[in-house]
Amino acid sequence: MPVPKKPSVTPRLLLRDQVYDRILTAIVSGEFEPGRTLSDKELEAWLGASRTPIREALGRLANTGLVEVLPQKATRVAEIDPVQFGEMMEVLGALYAAAIREVVPLLTDADRKKLTTLLKKLVGPAGRKAEQAPVILTEIFEVYITRYDNRVLLRQPARFDPHVQRILRTHSDQISRTSTYDAIREMVEATLAGDALEASRACTRYFESEVSDFHAQILAASPEAALASPSASTSAPTEKAS
Repeated sequence: MPVPKKPSVTPRLLLRDQVYDRILTAIVSGEFEPGRTLSDKELEAWLGASRTPIREALGRLANTGLVEVLPQKATRVAEIDPVQFGEMMEVLGALYAAAIREVVPLLTDADRKKLTTLLKKLVGPAGRKAEQAPVILTEIFEVYITRYDNRVLLRQPARFDPHVQRILRTHSDQISRTSTYDAIREMVEATLAGDALEASRACTRYFESEVSDFHAQILAASPEAALASPSASTSAPTEKAS
């Protein structure tokens, strides 16, 4: 088959996305640490790409808040923001609880089987490993939101996930020490029983208990962030009330 004479735009699109994905992975993994200056020349040498797709990628990352572009100065990796983590978890908790309440009746046998398998992994040895637990939890919630198939909802976890993963990587030692996943177990068990309302309530309990406790710990480890948090002075009464 002869090669088409008309140039294809696909390679350029692939290169742009590959550049974005590689820089994103380096930021989330910590290879590019918070505050690091991102030099165009260094990135060009590292990626083997021209300046244009690199600048496009940095612009996309700046829109997500992972990169800061300082006019006439530099482009650098954004600092990790524990306060922002709490705000994102508050939004995600509400979104997931609402989605679960609607989607439980729509789950297939394959969905329920996958939830059962993931729950066993979470409460077993794999769930005690700090690096594995966030992955398993993400997969559990993905079962619900994928079946819900709401494009607006699907965009939010994808938008927040890099920020969340940076926090979890930085404070990974605290995850296995504090998490019991009781509410997640109750959420999945209620789902398997077809009780959408209880599954939604268990989801809310998870975000208001374990996620809230984890957030309080990372704020305590970052005194400046704790002072900046609008919920710092009210989190204890809220938890008692729940």
